[in-house]
Amino acid sequence: MTIRVYQTSDLDSIIGIWHSASVQAHDFVDPLFWEERQHDMRELYIPNSETYVLEQEEELIGFLSLVDEKLAALFIDPAKQQRGHGQALLDFAKTIRDQLELNVYKQNSSAVSFYIKNGFAIKEELIDARCSNWNI
Repeated sequence: MTIRVYQTSDLDSIIGIWHSASVQAHDFVDPLFWEERQHDMRELYIPNSETYVLEQEEELIGFLSLVDEKLAALFIDPAKQQRGHGQALLDFAKTIRDQLELNVYKQNSSAVSFYIKNGFAIKEELIDARCSNWNI
């Protein structure tokens, strides 16, 4: 398993992982929402963040994006989840940042559990047009 800085050639894989994992993890959000955000991910969010990919045997399995002290994204290919890849990326992020915070939809109970298990605490509840999310 290797974690490295993303390259432009990784972008299609990153967007594919982000989209499929978002639809799966957020079944309480209309899938069209995620479809409509792919362009922004490609053109704005990934290029303007510090992004790292996790690969195994030359296959991109997941990625994380940081913006300052914010964990802006941590996504694993749904077919590769529950194998420690998310933990590896989070542990890596903790080695390059002294402090991390993130937002997570409270309805995404597996993500909330994952972050709480890893020492994060709920700071506040925020409301957006789709549903509530927590600043952790």
